[in-house]
Amino acid sequence: MYNIYLSLTEFGADMNNYHYYLVKNINNTNLEVYYSDRRFCSVVDSEDGGVLQAGSPTIIVNINLKNGLTEKYTRDLLFNYLGITTNECVATNQDIYYGNKLIFKTTDYMSKYNEHIKLAKAYLKYYRINNFNEDINDEYTEGFSTSLKVFQSIMRLVQTGDIDNATFNAMQFNDSNNYNTFLKIIENYNVHKNPYGPMPYTVEKEEDQRYAIEYELGRTKAEYDDIDYCKKQESRFNCMTEEEREKKREFLDITATALYTLGDSTRTLLPEASKGLMTFLSMNIDTEYSDYVLTEEQVNKLFNNLPNDYIKTSKYLEHTAKAITSMLTVDKLTTVSMIRPLLLEAKLLQSPNWFLLLQHYQLSIEGECLRINGNNYMAKLNCYIRDYYDFDKVDYLKYYESLEEVEEDEKRFGKEDVVLSRVADLHYAGMARFYYIEGKSEEIILDWKINEKGEIEQVD
Repeated sequence: MYNIYLSLTEFGADMNNYHYYLVKNINNTNLEVYYSDRRFCSVVDSEDGGVLQAGSPTIIVNINLKNGLTEKYTRDLLFNYLGITTNECVATNQDIYYGNKLIFKTTDYMSKYNEHIKLAKAYLKYYRINNFNEDINDEYTEGFSTSLKVFQSIMRLVQTGDIDNATFNAMQFNDSNNYNTFLKIIENYNVHKNPYGPMPYTVEKEEDQRYAIEYELGRTKAEYDDIDYCKKQESRFNCMTEEEREKKREFLDITATALYTLGDSTRTLLPEASKGLMTFLSMNIDTEYSDYVLTEEQVNKLFNNLPNDYIKTSKYLEHTAKAITSMLTVDKLTTVSMIRPLLLEAKLLQSPNWFLLLQHYQLSIEGECLRINGNNYMAKLNCYIRDYYDFDKVDYLKYYESLEEVEEDEKRFGKEDVVLSRVADLHYAGMARFYYIEGKSEEIILDWKINEKGEIEQVD
């Protein structure tokens, strides 16, 4: 620490370099003001009047009101460094008064400083600086200081671990719009546990849906339903024992030949169904696995091929716009997605081509959204199609050592189940392979605004 006793001609240091101050030990004759470029930590009282523990360097300005310091210098000091304009000041305790009127209170400054701590924490958490993920409060923690130093290092600032002017400005809190935005982000973190606003947004469940549609900001992708089932099926690829494989050899070969013939003969009539079947047969123990990716053209054809009263994409886009409007309460860019996809069906009679590729599939809307100036919104979205190409397996079929056993199984489980089980056996024998399907539509851009009544005025 450095003690500087002010004279009539100089302060002895450039006080503008010291961001933090604290008024202490005020009586009728002396005013002590502590300045530091770092946050004050604690006060240790002693017989000689007390010692303030703070980060180094700390400057103690000792003003003796009865020892030559004129009223002008007192006024200049208070105006320049404490933000007080007055001609007559009497310092009592830790407050400064103008007559009987309270002009400066230490807690007022600390309240502002505590707000800056919360702003900086919100900034570090929002931008994931050093994976900072603490609660947004005014507690000055070691983790906060460490993450702040990381930010300062990124910005090539002095690594003080504190919120000095340079750090404050580097976070653009000198911009009032950004300052106010992060005040709202603080509120959202504390109330909604996320930086954007209330979520999830839920659309009322329709009769033909498994569950209600829900949206969430900050999410990039819908949860794929039945993921555990898909993992289980993948783990069973080429798991058939040699004994079982040998007993089923004839049926495996007959099934594979029949499917190759079917896939080849439907290339023109049912091109998508044919591609799906041939992909299933082409992936085996001798080839490398890869997901089946639908092109934008294929996905657009799927939507155009289905009847308008079955899948109303525009309805889901309207839901998405309402969800974004409700959840996004700050002018920020973020991602948006349904939490769970819709389970839809390509019906056989209406679309045999797509039915034989997808049958039941999952639809979700995912993308990015932005709020501008409080009531204007934009979104860039895609409709995603996802499915798992597989065939159901009846686990208790016999090995078919005689025609009678085949007929017995068909009576017990149904002819279709027996046929599908024989196809599924190709996966378990490593002669073909189930696979994951994914594709997205062309990009859809929405643009809308909110009127004075809080209603969506337009969606373009």
